[in-house]
This record gives sequence, structure tokens and C-alpha cells, in this order.
Amino acid sequence: MKKLVNSVDLHDMHFALQSIEIKKLIRDYQPKEVLIDGTGVGVGLMDFLVLDQFDDKTGELLPGVASMNNEDYMKYPGDKIIYLLKATSGLNSEIHSTFYNQVMNGHCRFLISEQVAKTKLMATKRGAKMTPTEKMARLAPHMETTRLFEEVCNLRIKQTGANMMVERVNSRINKDRFSAAEYALWRIKAMEDEYFKSKVRKKIDFTSFVLFSKGG
Repeated sequence: MKKLVNSVDLHDMHFALQSIEIKKLIRDYQPKEVLIDGTGVGVGLMDFLVLDQFDDKTGELLPGVASMNNEDYMKYPGDKIIYLLKATSGLNSEIHSTFYNQVMNGHCRFLISEQVAKTKLMATKRGAKMTPTEKMARLAPHMETTRLFEEVCNLRIKQTGANMMVERVNSRINKDRFSAAEYALWRIKAMEDEYFKSKVRKKIDFTSFVLFSKGG
């Protein structure tokens, strides 16, 4: 079971500033892996992630991080927690399929909508005393979940040969939250598959096999 608990919007930011925000998230949540979309210009973000940076607001040193699967970015001294994804049409199809299968089969849970969350919050004494800024901060993850649902509902599945594609119905609605969510589910599913394969391999008792050759 996977739980999507938040989404953070880093639109219209220079790669250097995005890198600082990502390193803050790494510091706060200590993730096992961080998946970065390295397709196209997105790989430029890695040039900043591997470097030590300072938070302009606090002066805190944010150490660089390295890649676990890309030779160009594995050589840096930071923790190797970055999985650099370079998608192809076939891999994109697999990622789309994984997202819809995981969601439709009930393997992913989402936050309640912002409206329901707001109603529940205002029904508490603490929520009633919150300032508008505090309420916004508390409800932000639920608002992002609502935006994610809007992005998913704006997508049309298109089959091209053996590959699944998604296209936006309304081009003014982006799909960045959807892409981030489906990349995460795909990578987690891959880690799950590898874990269960290793469990199966460990259960095999090779001493029960009899090996022989024709001559002896």
C-alpha cells in the first residue's frame, strides 16, 4: 500500500533554486531515494543537485547528492540517493500503465479533498483559532491533492501500437503533479518487484538439486 501525502509546486524557478528546495525536502524527510526526471532539459537540475549549496534565508549548508544509476553523476561525493530517469516511449507506456493499475487496484491512497479537510479542521478548536496563513499551510497538501485529481481527470488515454500514451484534453491544465505521482508509483513498484524476487530466490534450497553429467 502506498500513500501519497503531499505535492510541492516548484514552477518557474531556476534550477539552482529548485535544487535548494529539493535538498530541504531531503533534509526534512530523509528519503531512501529521490527520482529526478532527466529527460531533455530536466537533466540540468542534476548539475546543481550534486553541488553543496547554501540556503540564502538561513545560511544553512545543504550538501550535494549523487546518482545511484547514472555514471555521469555517480562520481560525486554526496549520498547516492538520486535515481535519474531517462524515459523512452516504451518506458513511458509502462509508467502510465503502472499508475492506472496501482490506483484502480486500490494500492495507492490519497488525502481527503481540501473541502472535506477544511470542514474537519474548522470543526476543531485549534482550527477555529488558526490564522488564514496557518490554515493555508495546513490545507496545502489537500489542495495539491485536489489539483492532482484535476490533472488526472484532464487526461485522455491513447493507445499507439503496443504503447499507452496520455494526452491533455485542456492544454491549459498541466500534468506535472500527475507525472511526479506516476514516476513515484512506478519506481516503488520496481523496488517491490525486486524485493519479492529476492525473497523467492532465498527460499530456493539448492541442496535439493542433484547435478550429474553423462560421464560420471
